[in-house]
Amino acid sequence: MEKSNNILVLSQSERNYLYNLAARHCTTGAYKAAVPLFRFLVSQDTANELYLKGLAGALHGNAEYLSAIIIYDAAYTLFPEQNADLFFYMANCWMSLKRQEIAQKCLEAFLHQVERQADPVNKIHGKMIKRAKLILASLATGQ
Repeated sequence: MEKSNNILVLSQSERNYLYNLAARHCTTGAYKAAVPLFRFLVSQDTANELYLKGLAGALHGNAEYLSAIIIYDAAYTLFPEQNADLFFYMANCWMSLKRQEIAQKCLEAFLHQVERQADPVNKIHGKMIKRAKLILASLATGQ
């Protein structure tokens, strides 16, 4: 750890430790504890895909839906390849905010992006694809 112009700069191993700790908090449902860790990590490296996705997931789990959507969107904007799932997560946030019309657009974007990706990714997203189609069918019938 070093200080540069009164800014704390962590080594890569220190950032890895904090990332693993924050991820463990998310895994155990302690999203509130994970949020400040991920925020700090993002301040250390604003273009780190894992830090951004971790922060978005922690905010989402902590019911900070609008903040999560902003970070999911930023992560997708910076790293569009192989991140179609971020549309799925944004849709969940929008549904929690009772904004089904936007959630529907996110689910449609998710399905469109997954269709454009290679088969191995589709296998990874298989359950999400089924769930997205079920949600879209439900939204279409007004349920």
